[in-house]
Amino acid sequence: MQESMSEKEILTESNALLHLLQKEGYKSYAAKIKRNHYVLPALIEDQKVDFLIDTGCTHCTIDEGLAKDLGLQLQESGHIKTMFGEMEAHSTTLAKLDLGGFLIKHLPVHVNDGPTQGTLGLDLLVYCHAVFDARAGVLHVQPPQGAQPSIDSHLLSQGYTRVALVFRNNALFVPVKIAGREVVALLDTGCNLSLLDKDFSNLAKIRQIRTRSRVEDADGNTQSVYKVELDSISLGSFSLPKTLMGSSSVAKRSSEPHPAMVLGLDLLTLHHAIIDLANGAIYLK
Repeated sequence: MQESMSEKEILTESNALLHLLQKEGYKSYAAKIKRNHYVLPALIEDQKVDFLIDTGCTHCTIDEGLAKDLGLQLQESGHIKTMFGEMEAHSTTLAKLDLGGFLIKHLPVHVNDGPTQGTLGLDLLVYCHAVFDARAGVLHVQPPQGAQPSIDSHLLSQGYTRVALVFRNNALFVPVKIAGREVVALLDTGCNLSLLDKDFSNLAKIRQIRTRSRVEDADGNTQSVYKVELDSISLGSFSLPKTLMGSSSVAKRSSEPHPAMVLGLDLLTLHHAIIDLANGAIYLK
C-alpha cells in the first residue's frame, strides 16, 4: 500500500501540474472549502457568487433568489439531473460569468431553489476542457478553442494510474468492480461522501449497518445512510484497499447506465484524483 503523502509533497505535485497546464494556455483557480465542498468565487454583474464545482450535475445552475435579485428573465421549465434524480428548473442566460478574469459570455444556466448559490456543472466543465485537481482543490480551465492538454505522461511518471471515463447521457461515469460485479460509479465532485446504492448493496449481499446519518435528495427529502465495508473494489485498473463508505438510495436514471455507486470527494481526495475532462480520464494514486 502506498504511503500517504505529506502536504509539502502534495503542493509540489500540484504546482508541477499547474505550471505544465499554464504553459498550454490554461488558467488556474484555487477553490475554497465551504461545508466540506469545493466552491469557486465568481462574479455575475459585479456580484460575488460562490459556485460549487459539481461534475454530478448536468448543467450550470444559479439559485432562484439570486436570479430574482439580479433581475434575470426566467424562461420555460426544464430538468437537471443530480445524484438523487431529476429536478425541475427554469432557465436563463448570464450575459457574463467572470471566474477571476476567465470570462464566459452568454452562459445558459438553470435556475432552482438549491442549497448553493450556483453550480459549475458538467456542461461548462467539459466546454472549458477542465482539469480538476481534487486533492489540492485547483480547477484548471481554458478557452474551448485551446488544444487538449498533454498531461498523461507527466502523471504516469508520478505514479498515477489512468482510468478512462465514460461520458453518456450528459453524465460522467467510472467503471467499477465491486464484490466481483462490473458496474459503474457516477463521478460527482459535488458530493462530499462516496455512497453505494442501497439496492445494489442488497443485490450483492453486502452487509449494511444503519447509522444516524442522513442525506437529502433532490426533492428535499432525507434518507437514511448505512455503513458498508468493501473488501474488494477497483476503479478501472486501480485497486483500492479495504474501504468503508456509506450506502443510500441513488436515483435510477431514465436512461442507462444506472450507477451502483457515487464516487464523491472523500475517495477522490484520498487517492489524489486528477480529473481530465478534455481527454476523458481520471488519474488516481
